[in-house]
Order: sequence, then C-alpha cells, then structure tokens
Amino acid sequence: KSKEREVGILKTIGANNNQLVMIFFFQGLMVSMIGLVFGLLIGLLITFNLNNFITFIESVLQRNLLEAYFINYFPYHVDYAQILLICSLSFIFSVISSLLPALRVIKLNPIEILRHE
Repeated sequence: KSKEREVGILKTIGANNNQLVMIFFFQGLMVSMIGLVFGLLIGLLITFNLNNFITFIESVLQRNLLEAYFINYFPYHVDYAQILLICSLSFIFSVISSLLPALRVIKLNPIEILRHE
C-alpha cells in the first residue's frame, strides 16, 4: 500500500512491468542481504567475545554469574557448515519474500491508484 503511489507514478511515466518488478525485487533483496550480513557479523562478534562480555558483566555486578552452572567459562563452538546452511536458507527465503510483492506490482492499475490521491 505504501508504495502504490510510487508504482502509479512510475507506470504513468513509462516504466514497464519488468522494470518495476526488478526495482522492487532488488530493493527487498538488498534490505534482506544487509540484515543477513549485519546479523552474521554481530552474531560472530558476540560469540567470539562472549567470555569477555561475561567477565565484564561479572565485574560490574560483582558476582560470579557462571558458578551456578559449575563452569568457569561459557563454552561455544562455531559450526561454519551450519552458518552456511542458515545463510543459504535465509537467502532463499529473502528471494521468495522479495519476489512475491514485486510480482504483485504487475496487477496494479496506475489510473486507479492515482485517482484516489
């Protein structure tokens, strides 16, 4: 709904359906990919520095947070195959979720859209 006016204007100035589909598809895909990359980087950064973060929190709170679990550090293992699988599935879902709204643009009538403005 929020982009209908833009679609109506683009169609009236001569944009064809393929151009509109590509614009909205790549716009949605870029937002998804930026989120995927930032999420991956932040997740790995937190994972590799988790014990330092816990040590910092413990010094601020002056409590040993991990002693309740009978451990001195938080064990972690980064499985790069799982990361690749998750990123691949995220990419596939991003393509699908970007393509469906982009294809809906074809059905919009620019006259009806701009008439209600």
